[in-house]
Amino acid sequence: MAEKALKARDLREKSAAEITEKVNAATEELCNLRFQARMGQLANPLRIRLLRKDIARAKTVLREKELAAAGAPLPAPAPKPETKAVSKPKAKPVAKAVAKAKARARSKAEPKTKSAAAKR
Repeated sequence: MAEKALKARDLREKSAAEITEKVNAATEELCNLRFQARMGQLANPLRIRLLRKDIARAKTVLREKELAAAGAPLPAPAPKPETKAVSKPKAKPVAKAVAKAKARARSKAEPKTKSAAAKR
């Protein structure tokens, strides 16, 4: 359980069968660790995250080997998207908001009579 994290360069030197064995062993250990976590007996919770990353790394190298064997070119890494500064929407000036609130209050306070409608 005190095994070091798998390195991609080390995995690339191994055969596909060895990598598959490592993936299966890590998956089994991950299952056991998850069970221990549910039972409240897990000593090192960080180990779960490390195992998940090791499994993903090993599967990635395995896929690279499959693509290389098929003669397909490896996909180029995706370019990072450009990030633009997002500006916050401008707040309305306080004076406009206050004037609107006062206008709403006045319209509610006025009685609805014929004379009030004639004044408008």
